[in-house]
Amino acid sequence: MMHAAQQRLFAYLRKHHFRYSLGYLLKYGGHFHEKGVDVQIACDILVASYENLCDRIILVSSDTDLLPAIAKAREKGKLVEYVGFSHAASLAMVANCTTSRLLTQGDLEPFLLSKIPR
Repeated sequence: MMHAAQQRLFAYLRKHHFRYSLGYLLKYGGHFHEKGVDVQIACDILVASYENLCDRIILVSSDTDLLPAIAKAREKGKLVEYVGFSHAASLAMVANCTTSRLLTQGDLEPFLLSKIPR
């Protein structure tokens, strides 16, 4: 079920001309772990900033490993908006991004899987 929902999301994003990158899954200790995503996001931020591909970067991640890339983007004059969750906001991201938007449960309820058409 989760895989099918993910595939619907990817199809929707492609249809609306969103770009996305995927990391990879590594299995150890009997569990899958996502790998390479933070490095890919940092590279995307730097390329977009240095090649002047955008004016604003909207970052939906609380990974503070991205702070050096965020600093470089801001040095290049880019607006960096942090989107996080109000119950687990990253204070470091709030402090280092141009603006922040913290989502509440009420913001997300219209998008729950049970309400997405199949």
